[in-house]
Amino acid sequence: MWCVLKKYLFIFMGGAGTNSGKERCIVHCPELDQIVIGVPDMKKAIEVAKEFAEKVEAIELCGYFGKEGRDVEVAKALGTKFRVGAVKYVTD
Repeated sequence: MWCVLKKYLFIFMGGAGTNSGKERCIVHCPELDQIVIGVPDMKKAIEVAKEFAEKVEAIELCGYFGKEGRDVEVAKALGTKFRVGAVKYVTD
């Protein structure tokens, strides 16, 4: 079933020194707000996901987090049936 989101969070891995308080923006579209936040590591990604879980309808991780089920790790940390996905690359 297709679901139209109104607001979602995209978390990208910016590497060491990335400040999630500064490396963030909101992309406003007529029917969607996309919040984009950079984090230095997985630990901070989970903190950011928890911070925004009540404010967005879904969370997506960038492909740089890897294929090891990091989206599942974030979903478990939220402790709900929250929509968490991840960008995957066919060539990885």
